[in-house]
Amino acid sequence: MQSTTSLSLMYKKAFFSICMAILLVPSLAVGVGASAQEQLVGQIIKGSGSTLYYVGSDNQRYVFPNEKTFKSWFDDFSVVEKVSDEKLAELPLAGNVRYRPGALLVKIQTDPRVYAVSRNGILHWITSEQLARTYYGENWNLLVDDVPDTFFVNYNVGNPINDDSDYNPEEEEDTSPTIGDDLGFRHIEHMTHIRQTAQKKQCKWLNRAMERLQHRIDRLDIKIEHIGDDFLNKCLNSVVDDEHNYYSDKKVILCHTPPEEHEDAHTISVGKAAARAHLAHGDTLGACSDAVVAEENVAAPTISNVASEPDTTTATVTWDTDKNATSAVTYAENMFDVASTTMQVSDELLTTSHSIVLTGLTASTTYYFMVTSEDASGNVATST
Repeated sequence: MQSTTSLSLMYKKAFFSICMAILLVPSLAVGVGASAQEQLVGQIIKGSGSTLYYVGSDNQRYVFPNEKTFKSWFDDFSVVEKVSDEKLAELPLAGNVRYRPGALLVKIQTDPRVYAVSRNGILHWITSEQLARTYYGENWNLLVDDVPDTFFVNYNVGNPINDDSDYNPEEEEDTSPTIGDDLGFRHIEHMTHIRQTAQKKQCKWLNRAMERLQHRIDRLDIKIEHIGDDFLNKCLNSVVDDEHNYYSDKKVILCHTPPEEHEDAHTISVGKAAARAHLAHGDTLGACSDAVVAEENVAAPTISNVASEPDTTTATVTWDTDKNATSAVTYAENMFDVASTTMQVSDELLTTSHSIVLTGLTASTTYYFMVTSEDASGNVATST
């Protein structure tokens, strides 16, 4: 059980943030202030070298140990922001970024066992090859990354997986949508997953695994002739059909993206045999939506109309985004560059009209805050 990847790096400009302040008195008063460090919170940065870092809300940087770890979170390097070496040095080095929970499988070079990843760096040994197929499909071995022994110290080994009910890749991935979540910087509410049949759960797992595999083989410039066969054979005409609208009259519904023409993505309906070829060339299951257009996938939401409505011990912060995204407000009693403690209230609901209520505040006190929104593709924007 092993897999190797060799990819090249590309960097593009990411996004900045500006902090705002509110004064909690019966009449409204708003101020502005931000440090250079706070502007980078939640972003991926690099200096003059090639090493990439994630900036935590503790104003410290967390290094990506290797490219494979980065690729478990992002499909390309368009999210990377280049900063000066002087600014980089202002951010203390705090630790390493770990693999995204649920996304891929890992193993260490000196041990043949393959592990699934949970939040907070907990690894679970998958005790049989059949379980690996259940979670990640027939080509599961292409989704295994070797972790050098020197980086294995970033993880802890938990209970082994002996049954498919012992682990749920969908839940693991959904409860850690960002690196900050996995590092413990965000408060993640428990996500309730509707009770599902065993077949429906496995179909969801196989669909996610197939999409991951599509991205990986595209980067490696290899072809898999029968990609998606396990999903199509097991899930065609199954109970998952109506919920995800994958099929209609025994036709497979796909979002078709012509080569080099991402802006022309459109929905097609093809037979099962043709679907295999389309999936092998990068088409995805289900109807197209605005979110699959390339420009939409790489562009962060645009934040506008940021406003605050203070009361005696509460404040409501509102803003708009040009596409559906999550809501979060980070705030503190001091400017972020000197604040010893920051707090955050977030809502994972995707919406264009955002409203977060801050409670338990002290009257006649100035609070500094920053709003953040993240779209379904993982692109993050903060208030301007």
